[in-house]
Amino acid sequence: MFRYMRRLIAIVAPDGPLTMHERKIFSMSCTILLEGHREAYRYVSKAASESAGVDPQRAEAATEYLELIASEIAKHCTDVVGIIDICFLPADTGPVGSAATPEARVFYKKMKGDFIKYMAEVKDGPEKEKIAQDAFMAYSSAKVRW
Repeated sequence: MFRYMRRLIAIVAPDGPLTMHERKIFSMSCTILLEGHREAYRYVSKAASESAGVDPQRAEAATEYLELIASEIAKHCTDVVGIIDICFLPADTGPVGSAATPEARVFYKKMKGDFIKYMAEVKDGPEKEKIAQDAFMAYSSAKVRW
């Protein structure tokens, strides 16, 4: 579904905005793309912490797998945020981009905040704080009155 939406966006977005239904399908396809990865990350993270003191080999294997899942989550989130920034909220065309209505702009900014937040969920330390701040900024920009 995500591949289909990328293709549709490539066709539609240069000339005009997505319809409300297309926006919802885009959001749903992006969420579905990440759903399994995020769930796997939570389960493997729990397994890693439970086996940390009991079985170091299992803990190490789980930790390695966590890093792989985290990199996949970050890749997908970066892809989604990039699509939003390039196709719907491009800076070079002002605040509107191809998000022609206030409702659409809020939708994309909130969606951008969500996917940045998902990246922060799999990071640690200063990188997590920076990404969380970026998510906060995306959510905050959605509150700005037009």
